[in-house]
Amino acid sequence: MSLQTWKETFYEDIMNMKEEKRLSDLSCAEHTLKKYQGLLPENLEKHGVGLFGRALREKNLSYVELLATGEFDFSSDTCSFCLKHYNFEYQITECGNCPIGRISKPCGGNNKENTWYQVIFTKDPNPMITLMEKIITMCDSEGKFQLGN
Repeated sequence: MSLQTWKETFYEDIMNMKEEKRLSDLSCAEHTLKKYQGLLPENLEKHGVGLFGRALREKNLSYVELLATGEFDFSSDTCSFCLKHYNFEYQITECGNCPIGRISKPCGGNNKENTWYQVIFTKDPNPMITLMEKIITMCDSEGKFQLGN
């Protein structure tokens, strides 16, 4: 197993989702849930990968091998919610419109209270998994997040 098999199992490229117009709040939450389930210890072990800061990479690689295999970055670059809420005119992500930012602390920056930061720096994906499960229950039948649910 490898980083490639991890990606095949737990990560769909968000640009495919955008091109196919599958960026509803519900589909973004399901995408994020699956991605963070990939950080559960049994899944990391199965694929021979580990989280180093915000980078997921194969374990026990030399520097040259790492350059060849690459890494997966847990950042706005791989977040379906960030893509959905990106304002191309102003070149910023509008976190206030994102379900994560609406019911929790917005991701990003060095805010140690946000869920992303907790996951990355404790290596415990459960806070994000729990948050995504909550967001999924707050989506209506059309996949739109409803704060009042």
